[in-house]
Amino acid sequence: MGGGPLSTQPQTESRSFADEVAAGTPGGETLRLCLQCGTCGGSCPSGPDMDHTPRALFALMLAGSGTRC
Repeated sequence: MGGGPLSTQPQTESRSFADEVAAGTPGGETLRLCLQCGTCGGSCPSGPDMDHTPRALFALMLAGSGTRC
């Protein structure tokens, strides 16, 4: 059961914020494959306009800081 920090299992009491994000994102099961290398945020032409880079969002999400974003 489960499958890592971004498991897309049905909601339970112990479901993490990262699990909720994965469940609510189209294709969210692939979020578990992110290596947080920074390529997507570094190569995105909208990068300078972002309040939080994708790498920072993953760090906040995995830390359970959903209300800070």
